[in-house]
Amino acid sequence: MGYRQDVRGECIDVDECVSNPCVNGDCVNTPGGYQCKCHEGYQGTPTKQACMDIDECIVNGVMCRNGRCVNTEGSFQCICNAGFELTPDGKNCMDHDECATTNMCLNGMCINEDGSFKCICKPGFALAPNGRYCTDIDECLTPGICMNGRCINSEGSFRCECPPGLAIDVDGRVCVDTHMRTTCYGAIKMGTCSRPFPGAVTKSECCCANAEHGFGEPCNPCPSRNSAEFQAVCSSGIGITADGRDINECALDPDICQNGICENLRGSYRCICNIGYESDTSGKNCVDINECNVNRLLCDNGLCRNTPGSYTCSCPKGFIFKPESETCEDINECDSSPCINGACRNVAGSFNCECTHGSKLDSTNTICVDMRKSVCYRNYNDTCENELSFNMTKKMCCCAYNVGKAWNKPCESCPTPATTEYQLLCGNQAPGFIIDIHTGKPVDIDECREIPGICANGVCINQIGSFRCECPMGFSYNNILLICE
Repeated sequence: MGYRQDVRGECIDVDECVSNPCVNGDCVNTPGGYQCKCHEGYQGTPTKQACMDIDECIVNGVMCRNGRCVNTEGSFQCICNAGFELTPDGKNCMDHDECATTNMCLNGMCINEDGSFKCICKPGFALAPNGRYCTDIDECLTPGICMNGRCINSEGSFRCECPPGLAIDVDGRVCVDTHMRTTCYGAIKMGTCSRPFPGAVTKSECCCANAEHGFGEPCNPCPSRNSAEFQAVCSSGIGITADGRDINECALDPDICQNGICENLRGSYRCICNIGYESDTSGKNCVDINECNVNRLLCDNGLCRNTPGSYTCSCPKGFIFKPESETCEDINECDSSPCINGACRNVAGSFNCECTHGSKLDSTNTICVDMRKSVCYRNYNDTCENELSFNMTKKMCCCAYNVGKAWNKPCESCPTPATTEYQLLCGNQAPGFIIDIHTGKPVDIDECREIPGICANGVCINQIGSFRCECPMGFSYNNILLICE
């Protein structure tokens, strides 16, 4: 089996590949048989004479995270769960950032979640039934709104128009007597009041919201919390006026929740923080989240730098940032085939070129230079002719001016000038010149120095792009063997 008898009675190998036995693979004939080199997605049978499909879903148990793996002929397919989408390589499912969709959570803040999202509406807006955007709340429909005045609804808000003699309360919802109303200040520094709040409020509304406020014109500090005056002004406690009304801190101080949205509560308030921030223990301040400390795997293989509300990744040379994994992944430089005449081996952050025996890397560490020395032939006409008496490298034999046409045993013809093979060996230059690997410029080949034995019995004189031999008296120059005899 695997051989047949020819007309002379000799056994010769049968090329089984002629009948294309390797479905989903490439057939390689061997003495007395054959083997199948299977395509990607297939593996050889134990006999290596057929290719069968690889079930990637079984072989790789972590394939298609956040989805379902479906095996296909020669490959596989990921069917992602709701709220997820395929990664660029098609091997896993990553969260679909619904917040990146234009107008998502209109009039609110979109917070992406794993496989979903949620909308936090701005004050004055409510979540629509489909949960994808926020609609205006018509505050004028609220019973008791703009008492003693007229309510006018607006996008995301409303305003009260008060008749003469009345003014809008600090929360903007009631028209009240203007008596004893003045400015409230958010801070006092070095005895000077700063950060005046909009509108006019009573002392109770100002000082019961925060005892560190300033009140009045001229401004004076609010009474300290443990004083008898504070107990008299704020008899119902912090966040409540003397007559028992809730103080809307969000309306009093529009900047009270830096990096978040203020939500008024009975007697208090809380901050709903923007993405990249979190509430402190009081719930009344939004502080930056140091993502680099929270998740030590962020920017893996790189440097994580925290920024206000976010972070950045700095990847070292040889790595690239992958947003889907939020890590620095190694660049496989071997994909660009950087190693000339050698094999490329990728390593973390770099690559190495490996040369075959007899070759070594040049100073760029990317080109394998054949350093073997062998015989050089002056002429080649389907066969090698006129073997020179001295050995040299293939580059010197084939690239030097008018030296050789073939090299080595068994004989290899030199590449023809201007061909790709010639350019890889000699550079894009005429014979007699090579490219300097440091400068990239053409330089003359010094045949006298590089080819020991040339002009034997005489004197070798290098010339630009060539050389010449001077023979002593009694000797003549053999322009075939390049020696004096």
